[in-house]
Amino acid sequence: MIKANSHNPENFSSEYCVPDRKVFIDKFSAPRSVVVTLTAGFLLLNLFVVALIGIDIHQSRKQHEELGRITTQNLAKAFQQDLANQVGKIDLALFILAQEYTRQHGRERLDGAALSEAIAAIKPTLPDIDGLSFFDAAGTLTVDSEGRTDVGIGDREYFVRLKNLREDRLLISKPVTGRLSGNRTLILARPLRKPDGSFAGAICGGLSIDRLQRQFATLDVGKKGLVSLRDSDMGLIARIPKVQSTATASGWNSTSRELQSSYAQNPREGTYVGISGTDQVERMVSYRQIDHYPLIVLVGLDKEDYLRGWRDDLLKGSGLAAIFLTMSALGAWLIRRGWKRQLVALHQLGRGEQQLRMLAENASDVISRLDPTGHYLYVSRSILPTTGYGETDLLGAAAADFAHPDDRSLLLLTDKVPLRHPEETRTIAYRFRHKDGHYVWLEANLRPVLDDTGRLLEFVVVSRDITQRKQADARIEFLAHHDPLTGLPNRLLGKDRMEVAMAGAGRTGSKATLLFLDLDHFKTVNDSLGHPLGDELLKLVAARLRECLEDTDTLSRQGGDEFLILPGELREVEPASLMAETILRRLGRPFRVDNQDLYMSASIGIAIYPDDGEDFDTLLRRAEIAMYHAKDVGRNTYRFFADQMNFDNSEYLRLRTGLQRALERDEFLLHYQPQIDLQSGEIVGLEALVRWQPPALEIVPPGRFIPMAEESGMIVSIGAWVLQEACRQAAVWHRAGQTKLVMAVNLSAVQFKRGDLLQTVTEALTASGLPPSCLELELTESILISDTAKVLSMVDQLKELGVKLSIDDFGTGYSCLAYLKRFRVDRLKIDQSFVRHITTDPNDEAIVRAIVQLANSLGLKTVAEGVESEAALQSLISLGCDDAQGYYFARPMTAADAAAFLSNDKASPVPRAM
Repeated sequence: MIKANSHNPENFSSEYCVPDRKVFIDKFSAPRSVVVTLTAGFLLLNLFVVALIGIDIHQSRKQHEELGRITTQNLAKAFQQDLANQVGKIDLALFILAQEYTRQHGRERLDGAALSEAIAAIKPTLPDIDGLSFFDAAGTLTVDSEGRTDVGIGDREYFVRLKNLREDRLLISKPVTGRLSGNRTLILARPLRKPDGSFAGAICGGLSIDRLQRQFATLDVGKKGLVSLRDSDMGLIARIPKVQSTATASGWNSTSRELQSSYAQNPREGTYVGISGTDQVERMVSYRQIDHYPLIVLVGLDKEDYLRGWRDDLLKGSGLAAIFLTMSALGAWLIRRGWKRQLVALHQLGRGEQQLRMLAENASDVISRLDPTGHYLYVSRSILPTTGYGETDLLGAAAADFAHPDDRSLLLLTDKVPLRHPEETRTIAYRFRHKDGHYVWLEANLRPVLDDTGRLLEFVVVSRDITQRKQADARIEFLAHHDPLTGLPNRLLGKDRMEVAMAGAGRTGSKATLLFLDLDHFKTVNDSLGHPLGDELLKLVAARLRECLEDTDTLSRQGGDEFLILPGELREVEPASLMAETILRRLGRPFRVDNQDLYMSASIGIAIYPDDGEDFDTLLRRAEIAMYHAKDVGRNTYRFFADQMNFDNSEYLRLRTGLQRALERDEFLLHYQPQIDLQSGEIVGLEALVRWQPPALEIVPPGRFIPMAEESGMIVSIGAWVLQEACRQAAVWHRAGQTKLVMAVNLSAVQFKRGDLLQTVTEALTASGLPPSCLELELTESILISDTAKVLSMVDQLKELGVKLSIDDFGTGYSCLAYLKRFRVDRLKIDQSFVRHITTDPNDEAIVRAIVQLANSLGLKTVAEGVESEAALQSLISLGCDDAQGYYFARPMTAADAAAFLSNDKASPVPRAM
């Protein structure tokens, strides 16, 4: 218990004891003085109230003006971002088309059809554009998305400017009447370049002024509000409300003095109030320049609209003032008549004091009294559940002694001179030390109490526990900038820190580095083990990444399995590569999750500021592109961004667009690779391998388009076609006499999850007439260990049909061997990564031997992939492998070549079983 010091409190009741009745009557026995006092008091009160109402009305106007300013700024910002995105998409499309033109120009002649296809592919992504057109160096139309011809723009001012551009960038014209559309149009154009960099023409897109104005009309700015778009010379492009005068039509660059003054001070953004010379309406207008483009958006609200609430407040305030003056006059009269009656009520003061004490003791808030030096005179009993102290434990102690050191100055009351005025109440929030040592947050309202002479007697304090509110506020603040799963900075905080680093690098002329990390095959882990264990793995990855970094480095989670790393001190390429190598090496160590070891790897893309981009979004996009290139070369590595990668991305987009219609255009075909019985040397089966042959292009290997098909879900329909075609061809060979031939077809995990696989297999067998026993479906390990009950049911149903099942790439997945006891499979396919070096790597030989022995013990057959040499073949025969396939026997071949191969019954010579 804390003992009271020299500041001994007096009894609470004695502080508020009832004064002697005779003294009270003598004090108020002079009616004249009382009347004068009351009259003066009411006059002062009325003046005070009227002044407060006037101040409130004045503040209300300021608030509504500020609200109008914020509203116009927010609308201008939203409008600016919308237009920036709109123009940015068009700019990107024009850039892609310009690059395609340069690529086409590098050939012997321009392929107009290819350019038309490029426009046709990209035009649907630009609903706001009226058309896309290629013009040659003379300004003559060569290719147009709408099929228009015989139009020239050689005399257009923007075309002349485009010719003289030294750099490749977007050029935006003044409003013109389009010769193609016939409408008032804003032309967006980029120069076309020959491979030697010389000017070859222009790629142009038209943005309709009428469409812009319809877009403006979607903004809620009131009946007399303003939305307009101007160029960097303040030339008017579009405006609502529309104006009829030709003097204020599109292209007119006359502006108000207020806009000129604000724009001169800050051309990027600003807000001003002015009267429009067009319609004489006074508005508050905010403008913002669109980043990277010479366009300025202006949004204005009519003064009558944004001050409407203030006028309502003015009427209400005036009414309240009138009512108060009337009521105060009436009150004065009533008080004058009844002041003597109050003398009779003096005897109730004692009872009122008791009631006040009871209220204080039973209130949930803590009520206390402090002397002028901040020592406790009284504390209500509600202090106990809040702080752990009893109501007498704190008497005589200084309140500041229980405050957190950082908050102690708030309770040094002798320094708070303004608190000595009775009309001033101060609210403070501070941390109070609980009896058990931790701190709780209290919100305290301090009210000074003065005697008749103005001397400070004490402070009355009402406190409440706001610990939970503070914790919630802190949690909200943390989650606004951090990832809730890993506790790492989130995308917003990562972007903010990167922009700070780029700004610092820009000032010093140095560089800033951004690493984009994506875990390899994390989706497989999530699908196999479940999201809870996937989340646990992400936490372990985040912890290990922190171990690789210094305190000055920033690690943020972008979402999913993507992370950003911003080295705090790296400025050169070599240290960035060392950091990436360290991270990859550390991530290669096993992660212990749910009593099992998981091995992970990552792909890292690296972009350097300012070499690879001068803003965060560009840098992030290019680091991500570099990361995908790291995945393309085999994963578990890193790549720095290079300009060639942009071209590769365009190629990827072109392939993905073509893949969407490849099936309906009959562009897929099957190749077949024989499978040889190593004991008899006979051909016992063929594996069907899908190929894609786009028009006028080379065959696209499966490694390039199968991941696209799986990502988009098109693998379901492609896989169904492969099954139907493979079964049809196998049935043809069966009818020709190859009755023991088994056709092997690969299945994707996506087909198990999203397609009706059983129905697809049944229909393929029924349509072709192929016996089910002559069809073998190849499954991956990841299929068998994801959603085991569902997969087990599907495998059983497929086996009931009579088809054979094999496990492809056995031993390369995340699984254990327990599922082999549960699934009714017939063969294990030994992955070519183990077969390729079987004669030179003892580990590979040991793995193959173990797989063969495991298969024999379970009654399964084995087939080895990737046999390319006589030595590998002999090793497989000696180990007891049943079947094999690979370039040593035959490469994948067309159906016609496979038919010839089968008719000749030619396989590479295999020693017959002795």
